Amino acid sequence: MLAPNSSSDLPVIKDVPPVAATISAAPDARCANCGADVTGRYCSACGQKVEYRSHSLWNFIVQATEVLTHGDSRLWRTLGPLMLRPGFLTQQFLSGHRASYLPPFRLYIFLSVIFFMVFALIGPLTTKPSPNRVDQTADAASTEALCRSSVDPLPGPEWIRRPFLNACLKTQADQSRELGRNLIHNLGRAMLVFLPLLAAFTTCLYSRPGRFYVDNLLLLVHDQAFVFLLMSIYLVVLHWLPAGAMTSVLTIGVFGYCIFYFYRSLQTVYSESWLRTSIKFLALAMGYLVCAVGMLFLTSLYTAKII
Repeated sequence: MLAPNSSSDLPVIKDVPPVAATISAAPDARCANCGADVTGRYCSACGQKVEYRSHSLWNFIVQATEVLTHGDSRLWRTLGPLMLRPGFLTQQFLSGHRASYLPPFRLYIFLSVIFFMVFALIGPLTTKPSPNRVDQTADAASTEALCRSSVDPLPGPEWIRRPFLNACLKTQADQSRELGRNLIHNLGRAMLVFLPLLAAFTTCLYSRPGRFYVDNLLLLVHDQAFVFLLMSIYLVVLHWLPAGAMTSVLTIGVFGYCIFYFYRSLQTVYSESWLRTSIKFLALAMGYLVCAVGMLFLTSLYTAKII
């Protein structure tokens, strides 16, 4: 009779290599970027992923697929709430839930680039130049008369009106192509000044303790990123949609959704009553309109080389 603790009653244990052998078998125990010790797939010091075969074609294909599909999956998780949940991303960011979504300024830059690319590619069609010299001369005469009739009512001496007349003639001669390209380029820069000014105005309306200027700026960054995304989709749809009643309905729908989105984002982030939110929304809408018109006017003057 075998003893209870006999070796035949125990499970067979396979040979297990020592821990030291496992560690020594790793191709590299240090981060290639910062030199810190690595115990997992990512370096705990700098965050770089440990990749032992980074120069193979397969690794390159995997990385490209990862970037296009889910490499920064935060982008795809961010676009849905940005379009459908006003103020949600700002609320999440201020609450500390930031790892799941794309950072506000990175999101803003990405969508602004998309919008200005779409706007540059899908713009208003310019008229074709006249086929012969007689028509071109007639067009030039009519263009100068049109520009003079537009500039002469401006107050001030002739030297003030002259730059406006030259800009008008230059724009018409080029059929607004160069002006349009430069205007789009400069509008991207002007937005960097426009949003901080509007954030300062928002801070005056929401000046309660615990609410800071940067918090208001983040909300405007998210709202403007939403505008870039919505207008990009709108321009693409409008480009392929035949002109008619449907385009009018689409335009009204986009405008109405923007109004609802801005109002709802204020209510979500600041948690005030509908009456206080409505009053501040109207004030912000007026401020937004004034700043936008001023920004567009100054950018247009700068683009036309008037100032």
